[in-house]
Amino acid sequence: MTIITSPWLDPEPDRHSLRLEIVPEQVVHTLAMGGSADLIGEQVSEYLAGPECAGLWHMRSKQLHETPADAPWITRFIVDPQFALPVGLAGFHGAPDEAGMVEVGYRVDPAFRRRGYARRSLETLLHIARQHPDVRTVRATVSPDNAASRSLIADYGFVETGEQWDEEDGLEIIYEVSAEAESSHTSFASGSEMSRAMVAEVSRAWEILPRINAVAPGDFAAMREVLAELIGEELDPTVRVLPPFYPDGGHNLRFGRNVFVNHGCTAVVVGGIDIGDDVMIGPNVQLISGGHSLDAATRRSVCTCAPIRIGRGVWIGAGATILQGVTVGDDAVVAAGAVVTRDVAARALVGGVPARLMREL
Repeated sequence: MTIITSPWLDPEPDRHSLRLEIVPEQVVHTLAMGGSADLIGEQVSEYLAGPECAGLWHMRSKQLHETPADAPWITRFIVDPQFALPVGLAGFHGAPDEAGMVEVGYRVDPAFRRRGYARRSLETLLHIARQHPDVRTVRATVSPDNAASRSLIADYGFVETGEQWDEEDGLEIIYEVSAEAESSHTSFASGSEMSRAMVAEVSRAWEILPRINAVAPGDFAAMREVLAELIGEELDPTVRVLPPFYPDGGHNLRFGRNVFVNHGCTAVVVGGIDIGDDVMIGPNVQLISGGHSLDAATRRSVCTCAPIRIGRGVWIGAGATILQGVTVGDDAVVAAGAVVTRDVAARALVGGVPARLMREL
């Protein structure tokens, strides 16, 4: 399957008109040679034709000569129809390699920063990558001092996998995310259909919450009955939950068999929480499958979520926090007070803030 050469549209075209358009090959070569005076104001801004982008154009020009098949994959103009000139650049570094990896790159003209263009460009690139059968992994490399980009990619499930030295940019941290993970890591804007559904589910949970916490401690049958109303299905008779319990929804919450939840547990369930068989959850544990954008410009208007999966036989110690997108492997132990931001391997003991491997069990 070849990549499309037509403009790449925003995944939500009804909400955003941004598109990524191929840079004409002759324009790439002209910018690479520094002969950009005739292009400024006509096809590109001074920033895109200036010294900050010169190295990129030189690299892409050489790439087009050596690997013409990369042309539809590499750097494109970020186009917002309300402006005459592109507002930035975004694309992949090339076609997928033998392992199915593509690397994303983007930069926004300083005159247009903090308007959400980087976020929407990244969403578009991820959408394109996940539609292509040859792509299995999406990579981003970010300078350690580029806090904005590091925050942005964190919202989409990228995790640190290593570091490298780039001759032009110096030290870079390598982040990767599975191209198959689109359904697990989600972001949605306030007022969207998903946002309205979340608000309705939270409101429903709030109506049931007083009855959850009116159950007498130790009356596990009564607790299972009211939780069944919240979740929409019967719980196994071996499930034991102590009040107070603070779920903000139920349709994305699942309990296995022989689960014990001690008092004070908070469950933010928008991303989904799956608790396996034989799990023990200590007092005041927080299971947080939702959150907000790290980008200050969209923090109040964009929510993020991803499922939490707790494997069989896991013990989560008192006061621990499990964040969105985390899978805790079978028979693992999370130490008291830990903040878990990454997957935990089976039969591992993790602790600390953020949680790190202490030893294998």
